[in-house]
Amino acid sequence: MKKLNLFMSLILILMMGTAASAQTVDDVISKATAAVGGQSAIDGVKSLRLTMTGTFMGGESGMEILIVKPNSKMIKMTINGMEIISATNGTDYWMNRNGQVVDMPVAAKNQFGASFYQYSGFGIAGLIGNGTFTYSGKEDVDGISADVVKGTITGSGDVSMYFDAAGLPFRILMPTEEGDLDMYITDYREVGGMKIAYKFESTANGSPMMLMEITEVEANVDIDPSVFAKPAQ
Repeated sequence: MKKLNLFMSLILILMMGTAASAQTVDDVISKATAAVGGQSAIDGVKSLRLTMTGTFMGGESGMEILIVKPNSKMIKMTINGMEIISATNGTDYWMNRNGQVVDMPVAAKNQFGASFYQYSGFGIAGLIGNGTFTYSGKEDVDGISADVVKGTITGSGDVSMYFDAAGLPFRILMPTEEGDLDMYITDYREVGGMKIAYKFESTANGSPMMLMEITEVEANVDIDPSVFAKPAQ
């Protein structure tokens, strides 16, 4: 079983191919797409700017996420005073840790690239389409009869995704190098014509790991393409 790095797994969530049971998985995709507003609403969101605040491993944390379709993304995360930037313009994949700019390691690049299609802007079809998934049936989760899709993200690792009665994804379970990461995605609100989750709460091996909530979000805003370019070293 291939396992993801825990930090990159959190990025993968923040904010995933099918074979014999393709029709059943396609049904889940169609329902999820409709639940967030439909494909036209998803396609209508060309860019996103999100600000999030909360806690990470007991300390205060903040995030800013910038997305410009089709292939530019930046995540700035502050953890206990340390700033970590992960970004791509579709060609270069780089990281900046407290002022030190480096190319992303291959494993991190694969995971960051695989996470590009995410719930907050690209729809479930892109997520599931970036791997090999099957429908595994219904499972009761906290009183919710959830549709469960399980599989492997290309370039990353194993994932189980849970969808509520309306079709909205509300839970992601991932095995990581540091233990199982269990994240709940809730508080969906409309942004730019589509619904996105505002609250992300995760545990690692049953212990609290992260709680992040969106405090500001803008859709279809102008974002300078140069911010995604790798800084000169």
